[in-house]
Amino acid sequence: FFKQKTAYEIYQCDWSSDVCSSDLKQFLKQREVSKQHQLTNIWPEVIDHLVSGLYSGLSITEALSELSNRGPELTKNDFKNFNIEIRNGVEFTVAIGNLREKFAHHGSDQIFEALLLSKTLGGGELLNTLRTLGSFQREDLALNKEIAIKHGWIKNSAHISAAAPWVLLLMRSEEHTSELQSH
Repeated sequence: FFKQKTAYEIYQCDWSSDVCSSDLKQFLKQREVSKQHQLTNIWPEVIDHLVSGLYSGLSITEALSELSNRGPELTKNDFKNFNIEIRNGVEFTVAIGNLREKFAHHGSDQIFEALLLSKTLGGGELLNTLRTLGSFQREDLALNKEIAIKHGWIKNSAHISAAAPWVLLLMRSEEHTSELQSH
């Protein structure tokens, strides 16, 4: 069937062709889907780092900045940029907004909204809120994985049931052919 092209094969392609253009679009779409999937999986870890930092006495800003050193690898550069923005005098809400735009993910939106509310209204319940959010996100991940597994089962069953009549037809024709050859 169709072989998925590598980035190098796409790069070597004749860019004037529509086929190559669609290959590039498909490659970029797959890359974005992969990044979104990775982001979905790391937010509980980000929450754990934030809770740990806040519990040890860091401020919200310091805990977020510390994620540039000890957070997940995928987010370190973005939190490093957040840290630079804060040190350069950018307002906290603007810096959080920049992070929100950069990640553009529902998991990060929930975290950042909780942090903004806590920063503006006071953070007496922030640790409990983050812990609860982390457990919700973990449960959501587990549920999504279970759904994906069951979807795979259903999809494979559909493929088998679509192929079954053709396999039977092939087997019957082989039977018929052997009967004719033996007579």
